[in-house]
Amino acid sequence: RMSDFELLQRIIASRFYIENSDEVKPEDNFKNDLMSDWLGMIELIEDVEHEFSISIPDAEFDKIKTVSDLMGCVERAKGGAKK
Repeated sequence: RMSDFELLQRIIASRFYIENSDEVKPEDNFKNDLMSDWLGMIELIEDVEHEFSISIPDAEFDKIKTVSDLMGCVERAKGGAKK
């Protein structure tokens, strides 16, 4: 069974046409490293919400700059952790 991070890597790799999902690193910046625009981020968030069966609050959206930031959102949404 793959970890949550491995699943996130696959989702990101698929969305941004990265051949090897292992190349997606926690420190990767969506804008600078993955060349994502605003629409790409919205589509990515929708993919992540669908795959993990979660809902990421709109208030979190602007805080997501790196892969690690997005992983934190996934963990909070899955665990219902307080902000």
